[in-house]
Amino acid sequence: MIGPAARLIGGTFLERGLITHDQLERALQAQLLTGQLLGEILVARGWITRMELADALAEHWRNRADAAAAPLGENNVFDLDRWREQVERAKAEAPPTADEAESGATEPETVPVHSFVALAQTPDRYRLIECEGAPPAVGERIELPGLEGTFAVFRQGRSPLPLDDRPCVFVEYVVRSSPSLAAAV
Repeated sequence: MIGPAARLIGGTFLERGLITHDQLERALQAQLLTGQLLGEILVARGWITRMELADALAEHWRNRADAAAAPLGENNVFDLDRWREQVERAKAEAPPTADEAESGATEPETVPVHSFVALAQTPDRYRLIECEGAPPAVGERIELPGLEGTFAVFRQGRSPLPLDDRPCVFVEYVVRSSPSLAAAV
């Protein structure tokens, strides 16, 4: 049976005018048969680009506050408790209201951001991974905590999580050629 999340992301593709109702139904049927991710089916069939997929996923996650309620796993992959602490800290550090400013309250010090999130496609799903340091540039190759292999950054944007001001990099897995295969060619 097709899960509700697939229908919801399909609705995002429809709302953006990226696909037709017929294309969505055909892709959902293919998903049922193959188990592939809906977005990957749409990209493979040439109905949307990877950039359109990344943009739609980011919009979909930003607009679904409940999407943040399900942690994605271990190994430094989205930590909901840490994210909630960051939101609470940001609220506490918010600029003073007009009344507070008139009373002489001082503005809190701005804290620099030293982390980013990465949206990575894995064989079974997309994963949002917290990373330390400055976000890498487009075209740069990186390794992600908890995932094997090397990933290439193909886009930068903002985090798809509600109330999260960190930057986000969208990455694709880079397939390395095996030394034994290279020697055989």
